[in-house]
Order: sequence, then structure tokens, then C-alpha cells
Amino acid sequence: MSEKHFANPTSLEELNATPNLFTLQVSSNWTPPFQLRKLCLAGCFIGPQFPAWLQTQKYLEKLRLQKTGLSSAIPAWFWTTSCDVVDLSQNQIIGVIARIHYSSGVFLGSNNFTGPLPQISSDVTELILSNNLYRGSLSPMFCQRRNDKEVNLLEDLDISGNLLSGELPNCWMYWIGLTRLDLGNNNLTRHIPNPMGSLFCLGSLHLRNNHMSGDVPVSLKNCSSLMVLDLSENEFTGSIPEWIGNFSGKLIKMFSVHEQIVYTPGLMVLVLHSNKFNGSIPLELYHLDSLQILDLGNNNLFGTIPRCFGNFSRMVKHAIPEEITGLHGLIFLNLSHNHLQGKIPVKIGDMKSMESLDLSMNRLSGVIPQGLANISFLSFLNLSYNNLSGKIPSGTQIQGFSPLSFIGNPELYGAPLTGDFGEDGKPKGPIPDNHDGEDSGWIDMKWLYLGMPWGFVVGFWAILAPLAFNGDWRHAYFQFLDEMKHKLLG
Repeated sequence: MSEKHFANPTSLEELNATPNLFTLQVSSNWTPPFQLRKLCLAGCFIGPQFPAWLQTQKYLEKLRLQKTGLSSAIPAWFWTTSCDVVDLSQNQIIGVIARIHYSSGVFLGSNNFTGPLPQISSDVTELILSNNLYRGSLSPMFCQRRNDKEVNLLEDLDISGNLLSGELPNCWMYWIGLTRLDLGNNNLTRHIPNPMGSLFCLGSLHLRNNHMSGDVPVSLKNCSSLMVLDLSENEFTGSIPEWIGNFSGKLIKMFSVHEQIVYTPGLMVLVLHSNKFNGSIPLELYHLDSLQILDLGNNNLFGTIPRCFGNFSRMVKHAIPEEITGLHGLIFLNLSHNHLQGKIPVKIGDMKSMESLDLSMNRLSGVIPQGLANISFLSFLNLSYNNLSGKIPSGTQIQGFSPLSFIGNPELYGAPLTGDFGEDGKPKGPIPDNHDGEDSGWIDMKWLYLGMPWGFVVGFWAILAPLAFNGDWRHAYFQFLDEMKHKLLG
């Protein structure tokens, strides 16, 4: 399309060409005959230069130019406009942004922005800067106060997948409206600061794949509206905090743009894999009756798998407790690469929603319960490298898994342990060390997350229904599912 296609529509206020894959070719000095309020050309090719004609649009409110082939820097004049929503994500835009003015929603993820993080206006409510090349500390963005009366309206912040370094700042009390915070996949170090406990409205916290260490601070228990907590792939130590069991469903007061009372369903996703947590799994986790994903793999946990993982109503020691089978809503359970002992609960077949179960690389013993063959949605199973014995239960579901799901249990036999693996369960080849392969944990997780999202959403709509009436929580939760897909496939 060229300038001649826009010669007549002088009263045009909204232009939406998505998802057409056309190319817009106009001269650098083109002045359109119209004044737009909304422009969406997502997926069209308008690059590589940033369109200069946008400077003539004085009333533009929403601009969406994601995936448009832009690769030049954004001119300085652009950030003086009053555009309310700006989406320039998934391009190759370069340059440094000193300050973001006016806009409430700014989406600049998956570009090539460099330099330190920009200063942001207190009016910004959503800011996505993920998967760029930002460097330096977080403190200049978070801790530079303009005046004590100014209220920051930021609710959703994603600066994951950059080159940020240093420790987390101590000035979180200025950002109490945050409902989602993603700092994952950076080079952040040291501990979680106590002031982070002032984020009372936080529903989703991601610190995965950094170099953080120390114990999880007690102050974080004040973030009692958390639905998603991901601290994986760090160097956190100590025991898993008992107070995590207090993150159950409740009514809370939101301190965001529109103060309101909302219902939060409680912690639904707890991912702590690939750290240095030790001790036993705390009994208090039984309170988390909304929990859907529990990943404690690749730590130094010992003891038994608590019974209460079934319904989180009771726990015992020295065996995998039967109560674990009462957690009927759990769809993902990963306790691999630890030092857990005891037996697999007999009633594990009662966990009908389970889609992925990984108990590999522990010291579990006894037989595999027949009920495991009755979990019809189970798409991933790994019981390898334990001390399990007896015949593998018969059934179409369980016999459809690879022999790799059962190897490393010398006294286990029966299909699918045939052929190269031997019916006695002895694998041909060396048995890996219990903590030798961090990558294997993510391979297991890919199996789950690639097939899980739609079933996850549909199967637990009864729990998620309250989110449909609140944009803050809905965006935080479904953005989490989106991120998992991009992280594991990207």
C-alpha cells in the first residue's frame, strides 16, 4: 500500500490492518490527510525506518506496530506524544530510551534496546521491556523519587531476559500497586530484600534463572495474594518456608488505579526447582488447596513425600503419605533429583487431574500402585532411578510410556521394560549421578508446559472464574502461561 490509497479518507480516525501481511510504502515527508486516534498495523511491514509521518498525528491514543520490521532507533519526538498505549514489541528496534512519558501501557519486548533502564512516568500502568539488551542496576528505575506525594500506578512490569546485574533494590514501598513482577533471566545477585514484602497486591513474582542466594525472607509472607511464585534456577538455601502455606484464597483490597476488593484464589503455581533448598517438605503446604503446579525438583530435600499432597489436610513422615492423593486439582508434580524415601501412595490413582508426574532420582521403594494406570490425563511420567520393585502395573495408559520412565530400578520388571532395557529394569549403560543433570529437569518441564496450557485453563475455570471480573489478576495469570510457552520454545 502506498500514499495514493490514503488520499481521500480525510475523516479517518481508526486504521486497523491486522492481520494482513501487506507492505506500507510511503515517502519520508508524507503528511497524511487524516488524524488518527487508533493505529494497528501489527504484522504488516513498514520498516526498517521508524515512520516519520506519525509525528503529524496529534491525537493518537493507541499505537500497535508489533512485528512490523522496524530496526531503527525511536526518534526523541515520539516520547513527547500523548499516546496512551504503545506496542512496538517483536521488532529489532535499537537505541537507548532515557524516559517514557505519558503512556499508560508500553510494550517494547523482544527488541534490541540497550543502555540502562529508562525512567518512567508515574502514570505508566503496564511496562514490558523483556528480551532486550538492557544492562546495569535496577535502582535508578525504582528508587528515584520525584516527590513524596507522587503515586506510581505501575501494575505490570516485565524486564526479564536482559543483562541486568547487581542486587534487588530496597525501595519497593514506592510500587505497592504491582500485581506482576518478572525479573527472570538476568544476572541479578544476592538476596531478596525485606522491603519486597511491601508488595501487598503482588499476584505473580518471577525471579527465575538469576544468581540470587540466601534464605527466602520472612517479609515475603506479606505478599499474601500471590498466585504464581517462581524462584527457580538460583542458589537459594535453607528450608522451604512454612509460611508459604498461608497463601490461600482470600478477599484483598487492591491499591491500584481503581481501589477495590477482589478475590484471589491463593497460590496456584510454586516453582522452586534447581536451587539449594534442604530439609523436608513443610507440612504447612497442605493449606494450598488451589495449587496446580508444584515443582521442587533438583534441590537437597529429604524425608518422605507428604501424604497431604493429596488433599493437603494432613502429613506424616517416613513414607510418601497417602494424603497426597487427596489433592485432586494438582496437574503437575515434580519432586525429582532430591533424597526422598518411602513408597508411592497407594491412592495416587485418585489424582485424576494429574498430567505430569516426576519422582525420578530419589530413593523411593516398594511397588508402583496399580491406580497410577488409571490416571487418564497423565501425559508425562518419570519414576526412573529409584529403588522401586515388582511388576509395572498393566494398563494402556502406563504401558504407553517410554522405558526411560522406569529405568534405574533394578528390581522393577514388565512392559514397557523390554528390549534394550531388559525386563529386570536394569538399564544398559551408566546410571547418572542424582544431581548430575540440571537440564533434564527442564526437559521434563517442557513435556508438561507444551501440552498443558489449554487443559490447565479449561480444567480449572471454576477456580479462575473470579479472575474474569478483574483485569489486574487475569492479565497476571494468563501472561504467566504465555511466558512459559515462549521460554520453553524460544
